[in-house]
Amino acid sequence: MKRTRIIALAAIGMASLVVSACGTASAPQSTANVAAAQPYGVQYDATHVYVEHGKLNDFIQSWEGTFGGTHNAPSAFQITPTASNTMASIMHSPVGLLAAYDYQTPIPYPFGSEQTGFGVHNPDSAVKVAQQAGATVPVAPWTGPVGREAVIRFPGGYSSQIWEQFDMSGFTPLTTQPEFRVYLSEDTVSAFLASYLKFTGGKVISDVSNADGGEIGAPGTTFHRVRMTTPFGNTVVLATNQGAWTYPYGHDTTGYTVPNLADTIAKAKANGVTVLAGPYKSADRSSVMMQFPGGYTAEVHDGEFH
Repeated sequence: MKRTRIIALAAIGMASLVVSACGTASAPQSTANVAAAQPYGVQYDATHVYVEHGKLNDFIQSWEGTFGGTHNAPSAFQITPTASNTMASIMHSPVGLLAAYDYQTPIPYPFGSEQTGFGVHNPDSAVKVAQQAGATVPVAPWTGPVGREAVIRFPGGYSSQIWEQFDMSGFTPLTTQPEFRVYLSEDTVSAFLASYLKFTGGKVISDVSNADGGEIGAPGTTFHRVRMTTPFGNTVVLATNQGAWTYPYGHDTTGYTVPNLADTIAKAKANGVTVLAGPYKSADRSSVMMQFPGGYTAEVHDGEFH
């Protein structure tokens, strides 16, 4: 792979700013006539992984031993708007695109807490769509070494980079779609959905107010779960106002779909992965929480998305 391509791919995640906010955002005034942003496709939407210093290669080996896939060799980059240095690798796996980072310098605030990056046609136009849909723009559009980028933030605190590179080739189709997991307080759900669905052009496929709390490590309780399909990928909202989430729930940002959970767990354990919770069997799937070398926590499940 040419160095220019490596730089381009490594830049996917680094303009993202996901701020874990506790405040409540106001619902958009009117989004009835907002046209959705124009996506490139789910294979262009990356989960961002920040690993413990010195653990990037361990994480890559563990992930690919569990799920398969390929990656570019980790290289050092300056890919934030402010001075910084990180070892970065883009990982193409059948279950989702990952952008993995091991910072060699302190991480410029508020980088390091972002969840996703959405590939869009024309980030400047997409920013206007986001604002019309009730989102804010923590980082206005700017031109980096490989393309145009910005950051948008939805009510409830969930944020994403929007980006378009000069070269958008080289992103392979996925075998299964990941599920972006958005943890919210109950009082922000309506505003988040109104904004997020307008921006993405998505739709709600299920809205369960009394979902099985065992899915989030709290059997015998219930929580609010909303599942959505969007051109940017599947998204699930998990909401409660009953207090802190049971560890490790809330530390995960993405759920990964596999055909056989038991086989995946066996592969994961053989590749140095720790099972933090589960497996737990709910009405429509079985799921487990895993922690990979370097500290990345992920939800992994079988079953359908409905």
